[in-house]
Amino acid sequence: MIYLVTAMHCEARPLIEHYGLKRADEYRPFQVFAGEGVALIITGMGKMKSAVATASLLARGNGGSEDLAVNIGICGSRNRQVELATPILAHQIIDGETDERFFPDLLFDHRLFEGTLETHHRIILQEDIGRLRADFVDMEASGFYQACQPYLAPHQIHVIKIVSDYLEPEGLHKDFISSCISKNLDSIGEFIKRAAAFCKNHKEPLSEEEKGRLDALKEHLRLTVTQTHQLFRLARNYKIRTGRSLPSFDELMESRVRVKEERQRAYDRLQSLLSGE
Repeated sequence: MIYLVTAMHCEARPLIEHYGLKRADEYRPFQVFAGEGVALIITGMGKMKSAVATASLLARGNGGSEDLAVNIGICGSRNRQVELATPILAHQIIDGETDERFFPDLLFDHRLFEGTLETHHRIILQEDIGRLRADFVDMEASGFYQACQPYLAPHQIHVIKIVSDYLEPEGLHKDFISSCISKNLDSIGEFIKRAAAFCKNHKEPLSEEEKGRLDALKEHLRLTVTQTHQLFRLARNYKIRTGRSLPSFDELMESRVRVKEERQRAYDRLQSLLSGE
């Protein structure tokens, strides 16, 4: 099953039409539209509403290994070099209030622009730009991701946001928001198709022995949470791309890591090994 999650009806309308979905009254009090292999829920704005509605939807299916959940909507951008109506695929999600971070596993090829997304409980404006840690901002993604975690694996959870404004949302209209989604239906649909196919055929590429080696490397190099997630993602991509076992990390395990600069040099070398450079 493909689960689509939007905050507003104007975000959902193009998707409902694209997938030919019909209102499913059995999901009341939530607004759910369903079709062949696809269910879309409109959660309302805010990470709490997104979490509650998403959990309610997934609980009905209990989360299968072939399921896919995608949060689709609009976001603000502090980077004006990114054009309006550009779709952003989140490779990291930061909760603006708790600083908790989430890392969808992007283990297959796609054509979307990747970025870090920061979720806040309120609308973020230009005057707040100094406190941001990410280029893109929304109000639902962290709640959505947390709600998915008990049911789905990281490669089954994705967030696509369309840039609607540069932290100046006052003039946004429902028709403009719908048009942002409509313009990107082909690229969104292609991503969903690829992600769903990957979920259907996915097998964990890392062996238990390799996971143990990566855990030992993480501890030895004193990697941060973000670096650890990136390490496992790089390792999975390496195995999928090359079809080979992981390279030897002996030189890194023998290195001394005492200060931040040494850790960064070791991590840069690690990235080089796993990218084949």
